[in-house]
Amino acid sequence: MLDRTNNRILNHDRDAEIRIRIVAAIPRSRSTLFMRIFQEAPECGVTSRLVLMGNHDHGVEGDFQPDYTIFHNPSALGVYQEAQRKGESILISKEEFGHECQKGECDYNIFPDQSSIERARPAFLFRDPLHVFDSWKAVGWTDIESLLIAYRKLYHTWRASNQSAIAITYEEVVHHPNRTIRRLCQHWGIDFSPNLLSFQNPFGEFLFSTERERQIYAVDNPLGLFTIVQSNQTVNADIKSHDLLTMAEKDQIEQSLGGITNSIHNTLSQKTHFGFDLDDTLHEFRKASGAASAATFAYLAEHSPTTPEEFKATYSKILKQATAGGFADAKSSDDYRRGRFTALMRAHEIDVKEGMVLHLLDLYKSSLQSALNLKPGAFTVANYA
Repeated sequence: MLDRTNNRILNHDRDAEIRIRIVAAIPRSRSTLFMRIFQEAPECGVTSRLVLMGNHDHGVEGDFQPDYTIFHNPSALGVYQEAQRKGESILISKEEFGHECQKGECDYNIFPDQSSIERARPAFLFRDPLHVFDSWKAVGWTDIESLLIAYRKLYHTWRASNQSAIAITYEEVVHHPNRTIRRLCQHWGIDFSPNLLSFQNPFGEFLFSTERERQIYAVDNPLGLFTIVQSNQTVNADIKSHDLLTMAEKDQIEQSLGGITNSIHNTLSQKTHFGFDLDDTLHEFRKASGAASAATFAYLAEHSPTTPEEFKATYSKILKQATAGGFADAKSSDDYRRGRFTALMRAHEIDVKEGMVLHLLDLYKSSLQSALNLKPGAFTVANYA
């Protein structure tokens, strides 16, 4: 049976010019997911960071300088030659900005000129910058100014690209993978197949410009950069936040990038009215409520032999029983909470005194308020006009 490489060679002239396609992003935008997706396309060779790391990997001395060989003389690159040898007709490179603006890697030009953009037909990948910086901090990258500079540069490069480029958000990919990747395939001139979203090839079977790049992707996985995309066999929407951002960092990012974050403006621009429930929509109510409940359980544990964990288990049962018809009889949330706290105390044989119940209600409110944080993008939505 013919293997995948032989099939491609039979269907492609090895001397034919290979089309160049670019994914442009900032680090931790999940851009490696695109490498894994198009690794499944038999006509595509996938590589990365040819512009960012080209001169560095080839020993060029001095300050950072982008390497534009992929645009000016692609056939001189080893990855291009390898793609030709394998019979691939498209070479996709994931190009990124760096995470340290002091090195000049956050605001350089990924594309040397407009003709390069027209030739590469780039896809600009945006991810909610709050989630990006949360991911940066998880791997020890803490320079928020570098994030802001790189995000603005990515945005303005896309806006200056006219009709030759498209913008895609990571959120689009994970929530509507078929539709989004189909749109990208159409833009790039690639036949879409749902098989692109079911990863059969081992992670890391990319084209590497240097041994160092191969070591990073295929062996070392430094800082766990590729753990999520490596461990999943399809696009996974259930990726948890690290919750590492302070409120000051969230405010700074929202204030600085609120006008361009993700596709919020594009999504909302044709709408005139919105309706939504405030609970766990604009703010992290469930997390804050959990913290507030934990504070009340800790207080009760100080006044009884019962542990906070036991109070939590009992309270969960009370919630299940009490919320079936919740808010159907015109009671306030305080009334419901008073009833639940009273039931909890009785379940553990604690004398129900009005003063203690009032203290629990106040403690819950104050703990909830201190733990309540805006969700990513909430500032932008609330201020959209």
